Amino acid sequence: MWRDILDYGRQSLELTQTTQTNKRRIKELSQEVKQLSDAVEGMTYVLQHEVATLRLEMQHLRESERQARENEILRIENAVLRSGHQLPSANAE
Repeated sequence: MWRDILDYGRQSLELTQTTQTNKRRIKELSQEVKQLSDAVEGMTYVLQHEVATLRLEMQHLRESERQARENEILRIENAVLRSGHQLPSANAE
């Protein structure tokens, strides 16, 4: 009988220690999850900023390329006109 009581007492002590260890570990894991969540949130902000920057750069590049094509067409037209040749009409097929 005393042996059974001692076994129950030992089991109770072990369960109490395990519970305390689990609570401590849960608290640690919760802190880790919060830190990871904060890191992901920060990375998301940075990525959104980078994507917006890339979009602006691409838009600028498209506009620069369009302007460069227009300038090249004008140079070619000028060269043709200076040489005395007539350009075909826009309606010519």
